[in-house]
Amino acid sequence: MLQILDIATGKLTPIPYNGEVSDFARLSCSPDGKYLVGQIVAWKQIVVIDVGSGSARNIAEGMNPSWSPKGDWIAYEHDKGLKCMLIHPDGTGAKVVLDLEKRFHVYRTFLQGAVWSPDGEKLLLNEAKVKTEASNDYIPLDPTSAQTLLDWKRESSTGLVFPSPVNGGCYNAGTIQQHILRRAFEKLGLANKGLGWHTFRHTYRAHLDEMGAPIGVQQKLMRHCNVATTMNVYGNASSKAKLDANSKVVQMAIAPQMREAAAV
Repeated sequence: MLQILDIATGKLTPIPYNGEVSDFARLSCSPDGKYLVGQIVAWKQIVVIDVGSGSARNIAEGMNPSWSPKGDWIAYEHDKGLKCMLIHPDGTGAKVVLDLEKRFHVYRTFLQGAVWSPDGEKLLLNEAKVKTEASNDYIPLDPTSAQTLLDWKRESSTGLVFPSPVNGGCYNAGTIQQHILRRAFEKLGLANKGLGWHTFRHTYRAHLDEMGAPIGVQQKLMRHCNVATTMNVYGNASSKAKLDANSKVVQMAIAPQMREAAAV
């Protein structure tokens, strides 16, 4: 439930918004307190909500909106955080104020949205390089996977690889982890182990190891800039891989003795 808290009196006033509140992220209030702006996570839509009536309208596609102190602009991120945008609250006048793609050859992004200066004349931007250049490297696709994706692209009307069957938009990774992955880990007796989406990355590295992929190839497929990360952070071999490796060494050592014994 969306509510307005009066700090002086402690009174809470509900906002009669009928949508799913849990879908919202980064709420920001207009200077006069009559409107809210927020991001619908699943669709990455910027929505303005009338505090009095609870009515809502989409004004842009993007993330992390922030209302200016003057009330005339809303700042937000667009295109996976590569562009800092401004738009009027009525949805007009959208413009790019900073485009990271035009400034850098390596992948950079804006994090956590813009913060306005008190006079509404400046924006504080948290601009960051995303890990390393290796993180933005290409990875090869198995021919079967590539064909499947091409077939889906021709059939899909959303442009998404994994659209939600509920609303056709993007899945919420946090919701899936909480309601699906966590329950699956609990059934396996792995609750409270800190497992999540990144667990699949460790699993992929273990499978590469079992398949006998050279460590240099593993590094490239994992998109690590340093092979030490591949070997140390992701280098926990499976029990089967350790057993197979040990058996090969044992067989190599005892095979000559066994052949001599058999000859006698």
